[in-house]
Amino acid sequence: MKPSIADLQEAARRSRLTIPLEVAMQSPALAYCLNKTALIIAKRRTSTPPKPDFKRLAAGDID
Repeated sequence: MKPSIADLQEAARRSRLTIPLEVAMQSPALAYCLNKTALIIAKRRTSTPPKPDFKRLAAGDID
């Protein structure tokens, strides 16, 4: 799976890069890190958060 441009831009923003994305992608180490971060961002975007256990919350069990 190849990350989209939007995912790469989000990864660059979260990484707080001070250089443009095009320049960062020319560096092998930065390109690798940005690709891995973008894949994680894409995976989190597609996954659904777990539903809360309402009975447990009503009982006051927060552990």
